[in-house]
Amino acid sequence: MSVTIERPSLGAVKNYTLTRAVISMDMVKDINGKKEFPLGVDKIGYVRITQFTEQTADGLKSAMERFRSEIPADKFKGYILDLRNNPGGLLDQSIEVVNAFVDKGE
Repeated sequence: MSVTIERPSLGAVKNYTLTRAVISMDMVKDINGKKEFPLGVDKIGYVRITQFTEQTADGLKSAMERFRSEIPADKFKGYILDLRNNPGGLLDQSIEVVNAFVDKGE
């Protein structure tokens, strides 16, 4: 796709070619064991979900699996699910996230 931009104050016309690209973003961030983790403990799985997109539930599942493999079961205390500044997103993904923690019911 081409775009032509005219700047009348300079008397200049310039053509630009735009290329469409797929941008993938990591919506689930697990920072367990890193220095940024405020509690500094390796017994809690810390997961930050920045938005509910198509990849959110899968990202949460893989983060939880990683915690289960890295933290011994007898020392594992639980999860911190950080949803601060999350603007929302896809309802089905938010339901899958809830289902990861709640067995049944509303």
